[in-house]
Amino acid sequence: MPKIITLAKTKELLGIDNADQDILISRYITIIDSKVKLMTHNQYNMQIIGDVTLDSVVVPISGITNSTGGINNNYTLDTIMEYIEAGSLVTGDNIPDDTYINEVYMSGSTIPTIDLSAVATATEASIIITVGINIGLQPTIAKGIAWLIDQESTSTPGAGLLSRSIGGTRLSWSDSQSKIDGRYGLPSWFVKAFPVYMSGH
Repeated sequence: MPKIITLAKTKELLGIDNADQDILISRYITIIDSKVKLMTHNQYNMQIIGDVTLDSVVVPISGITNSTGGINNNYTLDTIMEYIEAGSLVTGDNIPDDTYINEVYMSGSTIPTIDLSAVATATEASIIITVGINIGLQPTIAKGIAWLIDQESTSTPGAGLLSRSIGGTRLSWSDSQSKIDGRYGLPSWFVKAFPVYMSGH
């Protein structure tokens, strides 16, 4: 299963334009990835079976699978959108990094279809596309990585980060929001951002 955020996206969101901290950031991407999957009960297990076409964003869907089996027929748009939401990151053969679902719709009233945010790099039928976290959560993930990096400093106050600039991003939280969650070892503002969802599938 792919990581919930890439090094390139983390640096973009934190406003970092050099490679000085790449090793450090990469280390904490792995830690944040495991913590988010733990907090959300590892619910990022959806896979779409679909056809990609070179230089096209359109992906007709032929099946959806997950831990409970998914659905493979009797589609309606409402049914599809119970499983797939716009903004979800996707990975798979011939799909560029940091691609997400831009739109979910029925093509010709009969074919469930997604549009990607980036074009496919080759044509291939029936590829497996893994659906990941929503891109709307990535700024929080990047700030969580910055918070963990800040904890390496021996001068960090025990209450947590109150103010810091990393790259082009300035981070600032109140004492209450900086309180460390006892179960996950991260500040409350981070933990509260991740609801456990998709539990029905």
